Amino acid sequence: MGACVEEARQGLGALRCDGEVLVIDNGSTDRSVAVANAAGARVVVERRRGYGSALWRGIREASGDVIILGDADGSYRFDELGPLVAAADGGADLVMGSRLRGTIEPGSMPALNRYLGTPVLTFLVNRLFGARISDVNCGQRALRADAARRLDLRAAGMEFASEMVLKAARAGLRIAEVPVAFRCDGRGRPPHLRRWRDGWRHLRFILLASPNVLLVGPGLALLSVGSVLGAPAFLGSPRLGDGAAFLAAALVLLGAQLAQVGMIVKTWYHVEGFYPRPYMERLFRHVGFEAGLLLGLGLLAIGGIVTAPLLLRWKNGLAVEGASIAAALTFLGLGVQVIASSVILSVLGIRRRRN
Repeated sequence: MGACVEEARQGLGALRCDGEVLVIDNGSTDRSVAVANAAGARVVVERRRGYGSALWRGIREASGDVIILGDADGSYRFDELGPLVAAADGGADLVMGSRLRGTIEPGSMPALNRYLGTPVLTFLVNRLFGARISDVNCGQRALRADAARRLDLRAAGMEFASEMVLKAARAGLRIAEVPVAFRCDGRGRPPHLRRWRDGWRHLRFILLASPNVLLVGPGLALLSVGSVLGAPAFLGSPRLGDGAAFLAAALVLLGAQLAQVGMIVKTWYHVEGFYPRPYMERLFRHVGFEAGLLLGLGLLAIGGIVTAPLLLRWKNGLAVEGASIAAALTFLGLGVQVIASSVILSVLGIRRRRN
């Protein structure tokens, strides 16, 4: 800890700029606080546990225009801050360090993290959010204070690192990247990082932040396939076999459910300010609860019209085609789904108006 603070002070001195060294104590049980104070750092206590909680407290407490983040375990060099600050002064809102494009000391980074975990997570963030970086998990980065506070970062754990990047990319902030050196840490205890647990938390966060990929896209695909397959039955033709008709009904109902849940997730993100999207405002203005209610009631009415003669045939002891039953269930199920989703979206709309 003391060596990191001293390095940071040297780095500020080399830049000949005003700055402070801020240390966030997140439940340490050793002499870290006393050592940091003695080395000249300002120590702030953050009682909420977690990597993200500590970093977000540091961002809120920082008074400078450019905030440099890093782990206080000796793995990052704080006496070589020039490239990070230069990129921020050059107009970048977020400057990512890249261990993979810099230097990695032997033994400092497990092979599984270096060649699998970090590349996969980085690929997903680049592919889904257009970040265009090489190392999403690098803990040394710089960001402008005004941009940092606009991001409204919320993750409490290790996934905070991914949240910062994908929110910056979604917000259209300028992201730059500079190579950094990565060393073996100087801790005398095992790290808090748990490879599989924290890797899964990163992956889960990235996927949940992509409802179009996780829900809406697959849902629309299933809905389209089911609609094409079941078109004869849905249009009243008995030519489709019973098995194919029920398969089509299942695909349509499952696809519609996934797509609607995806829209609910997207709406929640927008309402809560997690990922504000301009087109969601247009959706709220032009598609209200009444439209969804009318659509749902219309689908229920069609289902009722299809169901009525089937019930009469069944009552009179006549055979009922399975394809017709599948069509009736599809329209009735879709009607209930649309009405239920409209209620949820309307409730979220009330929350939006209150905000």
